[in-house]
Amino acid sequence: MKRQILNYIFVVVLIVITMSLILGENRIAEIPLLLLRINKTYLLIGMLCMALYWIIDGSIIYYLTKMINSKSSLLKSIKFTMIGQYYNNITPFSSGGQPAQIYVMANESIPIGISTSILLVKFIIFQIVVTLFSVFMFIIKFGFIYRNLKMILPFFAIGIIIRLSGTIVLITLFFNQNITKKLINIILCLLHRVKIIKNLEKVVLTFEKHLDEYMVGIDKIKENGKISLKISFLTLIQITVYFSITYFIYLSMGFNKASLLDIISIQSLLDVTVSYMPTPGRVGASEGGFYLFFKGFFSAGMLPYAIFLWRMITYYLNLVISGLVTLVDYLNRKRTKFST
Repeated sequence: MKRQILNYIFVVVLIVITMSLILGENRIAEIPLLLLRINKTYLLIGMLCMALYWIIDGSIIYYLTKMINSKSSLLKSIKFTMIGQYYNNITPFSSGGQPAQIYVMANESIPIGISTSILLVKFIIFQIVVTLFSVFMFIIKFGFIYRNLKMILPFFAIGIIIRLSGTIVLITLFFNQNITKKLINIILCLLHRVKIIKNLEKVVLTFEKHLDEYMVGIDKIKENGKISLKISFLTLIQITVYFSITYFIYLSMGFNKASLLDIISIQSLLDVTVSYMPTPGRVGASEGGFYLFFKGFFSAGMLPYAIFLWRMITYYLNLVISGLVTLVDYLNRKRTKFST
C-alpha cells in the first residue's frame, strides 16, 4: 500500500512539474477562457474517440475470452481494459496493466494460464499492428519528416528496434512451450536462490498447472486463424481512433490546414518514439515529444494549450475514469468477500 501511495505521489509531482514547464503560470490561469473559446463539438468527438478506444480494447478481450470458452461478458471485458489502463498509467514502462488484469480475471473465474494467453496474444497483435502502422506512415510521410523532424529519426529508430525485439521474444514464447518452460524455471530458481521463493517445489507445481492452462488457450487461438485477423482489424481501428484524437483537438482550436492523415501519421511516430520511456504514463516524454513533433501544425502561442488538451483526453481523463472503475471493482470485491 505504501508503495502505491508513493507511486501516486510521484505521478502527481511529474504531472504538475511537466504542465508547469509547458504552460507556465499565465497560461494555466487562461485555461478556463480557452475552454470557453474552443469548438466543444470537436473536443467532445476527441473524448468519444478515447471512449471508443476503451470499448474496442474490451471487445478484443471479450472475443479472445469467448473463443477459449471462458465465461465472460463484454461489460466485464471493458472493466478488465479499464483496470489495465489504470495500472499502465501509474507504473513505469506501463508494466502494471497485464498483471492487474490477470489478477482481476482470476477473480472472475478465468484461470491464470488462460488469461495470460489471452493478454499475450492481444499484446503481440497490438505491437505488430502499431509497429507496421507507424513504419507505413513513416514511409508515406518521409519527405515531410526529413525536412521538418530530422532530429527525431534516431529516437524513432530506437523505438522501432525495441518494439520489434520485444515482439520477436514474445512470438518465440508464444510458439515454443519448451523455451517458455525453461525460461520461467530459470527465473524461479534464481528467485529461490535469493530467498524470495522459499518452497521451490510447490511454486514449480503451481507454475506447471498454469502453463498447461496457458497452452490450452494458445492452442485454441492457433487453431482459429480468423480470430487473429479479426483482432488485427479491430486493433487497426483502435489505434487509428486513438491517433485521431490529436486531429480533433487541432480542429477544435480553429486550425484546418493539415489533413487527418497528416496528423495521424505524425502521432503514430510520436507514439513509437516515446514508447520506451520509463516514466508512468510516459509523463514528460509525451509532452516534450508532442511539442517537437507538432510545432509545425499549431501556432507557437497555442501549442502549449494543444499539449494540455491532448494529455487531458489521452492521460488525465483516462487516469480518472479507469481509476474510478478500478476503485468500484475493488470495493465490490471487498464487499463480496466480507459478505461470504
